[in-house]
Amino acid sequence: MSLETQLLDNVIEQEAAGKYIDIASSYNFEEDSLLDQQRQKLSVMEMQTIITMAKSISTKLSKKKLFQKIEKLYVKIEALVTDCKLEFVGRCVMKPTVKTVEEAYAPPKFPPRLSWHQVYNKNDVSAEILAAIELLELSQDSEDATDDRTITRIPPDIKPNLVNHRIEVVFWGMRDLKKLQMSQVNKPKIVIECVNEAVTSDTLTNAKKCLNFPNPVIAFEVMFPEQQEYAPPLSLKMFDCRNFGISVYAGTHIVPMWIFFYQPITMQERERKFLSVQRSFVKQIEESRKIDPKEEDISKKKDSLFKRICRCICFKRRIEEKPSVIFDDAEFVESDDFDWWTKFYASLEVYFDNKASDVTNLGIHFQELPSDTRTSLANKYKLKIYPNELESQPEFGGFADLLHVFPMYKGKRTGDETVDEQNTTGVFKGSLRVYRWPLLGDYVTASGLPMHKGVFQDFPSNLALRFVLRVYCVRALGLRPRDLNGKSDPYLHVTLANRAISDKANCIKGQINPIFGRCFELGGVFPQDHTVTIAVYDWDAVGRDDLIGQTKIDLENRFYTKHRAHCGIAEDYLTSGYCQWRDANKPTVILENLCRKWNIGDPEYGATSVIVARKEFSPKNFAISDNKEFDRQVLALTALRRWAEVPVVGCALVPEHVETRSLYNPNKPGIEQGKLQLWVDVFPVADLPTPKQVNIAPRKPVAYELRVVVWNAENIKMDEDDFFTGEKKSDVFIRGWEIAICILGFICGFSSWLTVPENSQYTDVHYRSLSGEANFNWRFIFPFEYLSTENRIVLKEKSPFGFDERENKIPCRLTLQSWDNDTFSSHDFLGILTLELSRLPRGARVAKTCSLSILQSNAPVLNLFKIRRTRGWWPLKAVDAETESEIFAGALELEFELLKKEDAENSPAGKGRNEPQALPKPKYVILESNFENCTFLNFSRPDTSFSWFRNPLKAFKFVLKLHKWKLIKIGIFVALVFIVFAAFYAIPGYSVKKILGA
Repeated sequence: MSLETQLLDNVIEQEAAGKYIDIASSYNFEEDSLLDQQRQKLSVMEMQTIITMAKSISTKLSKKKLFQKIEKLYVKIEALVTDCKLEFVGRCVMKPTVKTVEEAYAPPKFPPRLSWHQVYNKNDVSAEILAAIELLELSQDSEDATDDRTITRIPPDIKPNLVNHRIEVVFWGMRDLKKLQMSQVNKPKIVIECVNEAVTSDTLTNAKKCLNFPNPVIAFEVMFPEQQEYAPPLSLKMFDCRNFGISVYAGTHIVPMWIFFYQPITMQERERKFLSVQRSFVKQIEESRKIDPKEEDISKKKDSLFKRICRCICFKRRIEEKPSVIFDDAEFVESDDFDWWTKFYASLEVYFDNKASDVTNLGIHFQELPSDTRTSLANKYKLKIYPNELESQPEFGGFADLLHVFPMYKGKRTGDETVDEQNTTGVFKGSLRVYRWPLLGDYVTASGLPMHKGVFQDFPSNLALRFVLRVYCVRALGLRPRDLNGKSDPYLHVTLANRAISDKANCIKGQINPIFGRCFELGGVFPQDHTVTIAVYDWDAVGRDDLIGQTKIDLENRFYTKHRAHCGIAEDYLTSGYCQWRDANKPTVILENLCRKWNIGDPEYGATSVIVARKEFSPKNFAISDNKEFDRQVLALTALRRWAEVPVVGCALVPEHVETRSLYNPNKPGIEQGKLQLWVDVFPVADLPTPKQVNIAPRKPVAYELRVVVWNAENIKMDEDDFFTGEKKSDVFIRGWEIAICILGFICGFSSWLTVPENSQYTDVHYRSLSGEANFNWRFIFPFEYLSTENRIVLKEKSPFGFDERENKIPCRLTLQSWDNDTFSSHDFLGILTLELSRLPRGARVAKTCSLSILQSNAPVLNLFKIRRTRGWWPLKAVDAETESEIFAGALELEFELLKKEDAENSPAGKGRNEPQALPKPKYVILESNFENCTFLNFSRPDTSFSWFRNPLKAFKFVLKLHKWKLIKIGIFVALVFIVFAAFYAIPGYSVKKILGA
């Protein structure tokens, strides 16, 4: 590297030519010793130009070579703070805008525009600098006239235009105050600084009794750049006022100003937006009334007499047709079995349909949903299921529309959220609005109030408010196990301020996906009881219970937000049943309160619609009832669910929902310990009575008895060769079990292992099946306990040490297998059939129409728990060893009968062919028929594989079937040989007689 290049690099690294720095803001560098320094801008670094220092080398370098080097140059800026010692803040690298002598200093390239540049300290952003850098080439004349001691001022074209703004602040209150210098923060106050202006809140007299500030709304004016992107940051500082007038610095929070900018509107603009909605609605009506001339001509044409007769006949046939009892949707419209869990699982299916790529978030697969949920979903009531926290939904904006949360940090920020959270000394809750001031014109707020009184003139009061809290905990998903067996014994613990409820008595043993179905009700007072903590603990017989994880919910922000998150809006209005309206106020009252709050006039109700702010809302498929009040509630609910469509003041209202919250352990920060599905309701204590709780108690399993009769089998796969004839045969028997404990990997084409179920049952053996036909007349009986809400069979078993009884939940499926019996070796697998009882494929009427299409996902199904009894043919399937694809392996004729335990005890039945209700022993039935009469021949089924001599006629039948054409050919050949032989034998004698004339 040449001497000139080294000099130029050193100069550029230390100096900058034509560099203008206006404002610098530190976001992460916060220290109590920097109070005075943070009040000011970072020192504006006055830099000398490089031109004078480069003058000595400019004669040695050509102009072309010099600017080739300059185009690759960058300017490095280091921010330092002096407080007793020089401390490094961060480093920023910027690329200058280069101007040559030949270029004109004119727009759009010059002067350069100010922009924000981030200052980095290691991997974290410690500050931002608003700067513009340009590098100018000087001519010989300008070099001689340059004075190195001259400080270049910011040109007017670059310097932002400063205008007056008004900042309105709501000092709501303080939360989660901690100790500072071995003493609890008890008398805090907040100071907000912007540029050289500051405003201070009132001092809390005693934070232990009241956490909200008196006189919360304060406004002040400040001058800063007109462009919003140049706006300086806001610095919020907390002080603790102690004895003898001492104020101790307690923490700070720096936040950008642009997120609080507010754009007021004039009264005319507000009315114009309402009118635009009305005009668009009228236009839609007019367009809908327009009739296409071609359609009008077609409608005028009269149908012929033949078409009208055919239409009447078809209509009559449709009326006379009776729908199938199995698939009638009417039975799913309303049922005594329906409860809140029916609505929950119906909503899960909607979530799977919309989020098919991320169904594992909710810890359940669509195929495992209860059948009454997945059948006739259109007739089910539903709610909204969120896969994460309600505050994370973009349509709600974290519920920060009214109250913002500002954590107060003490000490330097590390960039690690978990570490920085431990350095917080308190949380300030408030709100800010920034707008141009003074306003020239008839400007109003969104609610139509004049702006000269301020944005927060209708802000809710921060006085104490009593409320009733209900926490509905539905279930937990994927809890981290705390026991050695890979399970946990979870229970819930709810804390609100100094009140706590422990649900240890309802601990769920041996589960990491427990179904809680619990509701906890507590009373509280804002602002003291502002946050509820829901924790999940693991019960231990010896020692302390372990905390699995916990989640916290800010109740105050949910209660005061405009999204109305304290009680979700239901999808339907019902006065009774499991979907009864659960809010304290009816939809009409809620709608009237919203209209009154935003000053948009009272809603206007019609026969089939309601008009709010000149926008008409009409529900789909609405039918007028005899109860006018009920119709008004339905119309009001439609407007509430579509409140976001209201101009100016519309927003998304929180629907009836279940949110999925992540659980975290303070000892393991940042690591999720599972999820908890829940929702909370907050009702203010007023004159209205608090509505009754929603019953979400999980259902108890119901005892059933399943009776499966295996009648016959057809087209069974035959693997063995007959010893005498070489024909394929099988000695078939059926094995079945109702609890799918085993893993059948080979059915899907991959290798796996198979465990023998404990409750498997077997038929007797049908020997020597030469045509794939088998007869059994055998009954299987499976008792089990079924939980309809989860579509699971519940198995109860003792723990290894016998301390308690644990439950296992497994899919409700019946498995049947066909096997070939071998006397001297292991049995051969022939086929398998797996049926889900709540989604039982509809069986074929005859064996000929039975195929694997019956088991496809789009095939018609029925719920055995509804119809209780059915009969048909179902296909067995196997895997082709060569193609590894599923093939048809036979058909089983089955009869299913499902009884409750009480009914089964009143009408008992025996297993196999035993009494009571014994089944007949199977027989072969052969029908011989002609035009005149029919004859039935009965043959008993063979009891052994070696039965040729016991049933020779049947044996000859199968031999004839296999070698029919060979036997015919042999018979014809023998007949011809016999005829020829007879001819040769008779010809000599006949010839002699002819000669002798005899």
